Parts: sequence; C-alpha cells; structure tokens
Amino acid sequence: MNETGSKSLLHCLLGPKLYYIYGSKDHAGSKYRGNAIERHCNSSLNLMSFLAKLVYYNIPFIGIYLYRNDYSIIQIASLILSKQCLGSIGILMTSIYLLRALARYNNKEYCKFMKILKESKKNEANSGARNMLAQYDFDFKAWPVDYQRTNDAVRTQGISTLESSSNDKKQALFSTINNFPIEIIKYCLAHVFGRRVVYPGSTALIQMFIGEYLDGGRRKLIKEFGGKRAKLRTADGNDIDSVFVDRRDRYKENGEILVICSEGNAGYYEIGCMETPLTCGYSVLGWNHPGFANSSGLPFPTSERLAIDAVISYAMSSLNFEPQNIVLYSWSIGGYCSSAGAMMYPDIKAVILDASFDHILPLAIDRMPACLSGLTKGTVTDYINLNVAENLSKYHGPVLLIRRLHDEIISIEPGDIATNRGNDLAIQLLQSRYPYLFDHDTMPVIRAWLSAADKKGRLAVWNNLEFEKDINAETHIDQYVLKHGLKFPMEIGKNLDVGSKIQILLFLVTKYVVDFDSVHCTPLPVANFQMPWFHDEE
Repeated sequence: MNETGSKSLLHCLLGPKLYYIYGSKDHAGSKYRGNAIERHCNSSLNLMSFLAKLVYYNIPFIGIYLYRNDYSIIQIASLILSKQCLGSIGILMTSIYLLRALARYNNKEYCKFMKILKESKKNEANSGARNMLAQYDFDFKAWPVDYQRTNDAVRTQGISTLESSSNDKKQALFSTINNFPIEIIKYCLAHVFGRRVVYPGSTALIQMFIGEYLDGGRRKLIKEFGGKRAKLRTADGNDIDSVFVDRRDRYKENGEILVICSEGNAGYYEIGCMETPLTCGYSVLGWNHPGFANSSGLPFPTSERLAIDAVISYAMSSLNFEPQNIVLYSWSIGGYCSSAGAMMYPDIKAVILDASFDHILPLAIDRMPACLSGLTKGTVTDYINLNVAENLSKYHGPVLLIRRLHDEIISIEPGDIATNRGNDLAIQLLQSRYPYLFDHDTMPVIRAWLSAADKKGRLAVWNNLEFEKDINAETHIDQYVLKHGLKFPMEIGKNLDVGSKIQILLFLVTKYVVDFDSVHCTPLPVANFQMPWFHDEE
C-alpha cells in the first residue's frame, strides 16, 4: 500500500458514520448500507455503546446490588482494570475499528464521500464542495461549521440583570464558602437530576430510542421541503444542529417571513413544531437545544441564550432576513429561548409562545417533596432559572400567547385551566406594558376571566360586572396611542375608573391570549397559528 493509500485508509478509520445519500432529479435517495463487514462492525459498536449507556444510567442500582452482596469497590475496580479485562476489550475494539476501516476503504461510495468531506472543510459554507456534502447525511460531529458566533459579537441587550457586579460576585463568593455543603448539593442536584428532569430530551437513552424517527424527520425536511442543514457554533463553543427551509421564491407573502422554531423539553426540530408554519407557507428555521440529538453541550440557561443568539444572528447575516421579518415561535419550555431571543433582538417582527409558562420555579416546587422546597428554590434560582416572563417584559413588540385549555404539564393541577402558568405569563406581560390598568380591584377580575374554562364561564364573569359606563376599549387605546405614541410601559388607565380599566384589560387579554382546546403535546393546527395583534400607530 502506497502513502496515498495509507492516508485514505487512515481517513476511513477516523471517518464519520455515513447514514444516507440524498438523491437528485435523476436518482432516488437511499440509505448507505456499506458491505456486510462494515454493517456488522457498526452493529457491534452500537451494541457496546448501548450497554455502556445502560450501565451508566443504572450505576446507583448496580452499586446497591454489589453492596448488599458484600462486593467492595476495590474488588470491582481491580476486576475491571485488570490486564486481562482491559487487554481483551482493547483487542476487540481495535479489531472492529480496523475491519470497518478496511471495509470502507474498499467501498467506492464511502471513499467518494470522504473526499468531498475533506474538500468541504477547506472551503466556505456556500462553496460547491459544501453543496455536494449536503447530499450526505452522516455523523454531525464531522460536519463542517457553517456559522460561528464570537464572544465579542454576542447580544447583551436586556440581560444586565443576569450579570453580576464585582461586589455581587464577592458577596456570592463569601456566601458560597459559608454554605459550601449546600452549594455542592445544589450543583449535584441540578446537573445529575434537575437537568435530566427539566430537559429529558437531552438524555442519551431517549435519543437512542427515537433516533430512527429523528433521522426520518430530518430527511423529510430535506427531501420534501428542500431544507438546508447547517452547523452553528455558539459563543461558548457548542455546535447547534439546524435546518432551514426557504420559501421566499414559492410563497411571496408568507415566504418573506422567517419563523424560528424553538422546541420543548423533549422536542426536536426533526419531529417538532416546524410543521405548522411550514404548512402555512412561511420560511422556517428549526434548531435543537444544546445536548439534544446532534447539538453539543448541555441545556442550561446560559447555553440556551447563546444558542438562540447564534440562531438569530445566522438568520440575519447568512440567510439575509431582516429583523422585521423574523418571528420567534416556540412550544412549551422553548418559550425561554424565544423570550431571551426577543429580549436580545427587540426589533424582530413578533413572538408566538405556545403552551409556555411564566417561570419554571412554581412548577418545580409543586413536583418536588414539600420538605425540599427550599433546596429546590435555591437550585432552580442558581442553575435552571428559566424566567420567561422577565425576558418577555423587555420586548416591546407583538406577542401572542397560545393557551391550551387542558394542559396537564404547565398547570399546577393537571388539566385545570385556573392553575395554568400561562395565565401568570399573560398577567405579568400585561402588567409590564399597562401597569396603571392593574390594582386590587381589577386583578381578581382578570384572574377569574383567565380561570374560566369556556365561553360560558367567561360570560358568567362578564355578567357579574357592573360598569358606570360602557366604553369602546379598542377606540380608547387607539386614541391614547395617537396622542402619546406607542411606547411601553403605557400610562393608559392612570385616570380611569375601575370599570373602564376592566373593559380595556379584558379587551387586551382577548388580543394577547388565544385558547386551544387541547392537552399539552397535541401538534398545533394550522388554523391556530396566526400573527399577533398589535397597536396601530396610524
């Protein structure tokens, strides 16, 4: 074997798994199967990976079993780390990788793919080699970076409250030292238990079980909708898997608007909420949270903020969408990403939050034992502080909140609309924009209105109200905007009686909140996807 052949063999040894080859007008796409040796080697490696993950996730139970049967840690460690055990595993793994490399080396299709991959890493994102590489679906770790966000370019608008001053940092340091055991417990609780409960989609076992569905969904987006996959590197070094469907040429009206979709805590763009805006004819950009499917990292608040920052920046600089043509749409916990994105990019067109909440803390406290409420609060505040309402209050553009009437996930009492945290999100958003409409007389009315399960219940609330005079709420708001301009927070309601305040508030609630008669995980129908209402400045 000559030097060139040795390098090719090395590339085949270190090369990524190839899954699928997309077709063209003349040729249909097909799965890459390789020869029998490569398939068997991949199956063996997949089995080993599955067993390793199975052992990892069952370490606590294995430890309990070994302890009860009088096995010591030293005995187990000496067995695993023995020369015979390590040597056997090493020989087996080396043999499998070498056999697979030889099988790939003798496969013309794989060698062609490796040549294109090598060339694409030398070229720009829109080069011919990159376009040819897009015809292959392979291990995303080997995918070249299409867009990179740097630290000095990250948007910081609106996040001043998230950063600490030097004095705050000193106080935090002293507090950490004084409460060191508690801080360790909170850290472990957040990273070992909390992250997996809040973001189950980031766990390897779930991804392994639904891997085929994710692959199928991604291929559908690329084959049927002409999707363009891209790797976006965030300022903290995470690689975000994304796909973009361009409708600007096919749907002139909606296609000029880009809908950026942020998924839920167990959602992925491959099988998530992209389908609804796609059906409506919008251009759509989907992405996966850090640690989800092929995206690297872990889904903690800072990583989430930097991820949505990179996604929006990519849409503006590489996909050439103006902020005024970008809509942030999310489902469930994805509302944190959309609200953070809106806070950092206040000029975007609109925000649509489906089945979202105001803050994760009330939900976390409700689902944990009462005796751990203090520890839960501290852990969430320090590590998983998903404050959607606070972020959204710093965005002054159009917002639509889609509330699910039988939501069993973001309600304190499953399915009870009165305990739906979407109510609190709506109230806090309206309070930040129209503070003078809220007082001890109007708040109970808004709570009762949002707690009504249907039109009959809301009619009962309305019939119990007595007004000194009936006003046209919309006309009153329009006149205020014409006189004072569109600026939040508004002073509307400052000199109004309670009845007028209530009428205006109820009007605003019907504009900001729309109901969907469903549970949490039902896909949003096309009929329920709409652009938000907003004040008319003319």
